[in-house]
Amino acid sequence: MIDVHCHLDDFSFETDLEDVIRDAKARGVEKFVISALVDVGVERAFEITSRHPCAKLSVGAQPQSVSDGNYRDLLVKIEETLKRNGVVALGEVGLDRGREGGDITLQKKFFRECVRLADSNRLPLVVHSRGAGREAIELLLDERPNVPIDMHAFDGRASAAFEASKKGIMFSIPPSLIRSEQKRALVKRLPLTSLMLESDAPALGPEPDRRNVPSNLIITLKTIAHEKKLSAQEVADSTYKNSVSFFLGRL
Repeated sequence: MIDVHCHLDDFSFETDLEDVIRDAKARGVEKFVISALVDVGVERAFEITSRHPCAKLSVGAQPQSVSDGNYRDLLVKIEETLKRNGVVALGEVGLDRGREGGDITLQKKFFRECVRLADSNRLPLVVHSRGAGREAIELLLDERPNVPIDMHAFDGRASAAFEASKKGIMFSIPPSLIRSEQKRALVKRLPLTSLMLESDAPALGPEPDRRNVPSNLIITLKTIAHEKKLSAQEVADSTYKNSVSFFLGRL
């Protein structure tokens, strides 16, 4: 398995990161893509990848953190960081209508800039779209970047996701699938060729009040297999292949 989206640089992993990675590998997780955010600092993420060749980085910024005051600085930081070794994607970037708020008009402007930046750098794009899945997809289809796109932890309607999948957009599924009717509907509707596995650790675990870890990908895998009436091996083979292809063989 490949964990295509996690936050191993989160300080909740500061004291036991080596154990977390070891446990995940023992469960079959071979590779990790850490989603590093320039608005909260990325050096810890680069330090982790320097010690763990199995880990790579995607680089982005939280949509709700974008403001008139930091807009240009965030774009410059992302563009500069994309040039560093070990970066295999741009993201997460996107739209957020969640409880943290933020200027959605400014978010859309920033998101468009990031989509174009991914396209010009020929890097896969990882999209955050909390409460704004349809809007994010519409913007992506309007921009039409010639790079792979992943809707990370998509919380929108399965019908919207299915239409996007027909355009080649991918969807990565977290372990919260086991407790989410919305995620189950998504998995049932989408073809296996459109699915990848993510932990989003330390968030979106099988239990809402406990720290999530990449080893929980096995829960995602088995739940997808159950919902689609497939073997776990079929799901493992397909999602692994999808992930290698999505990151353009750079993992």
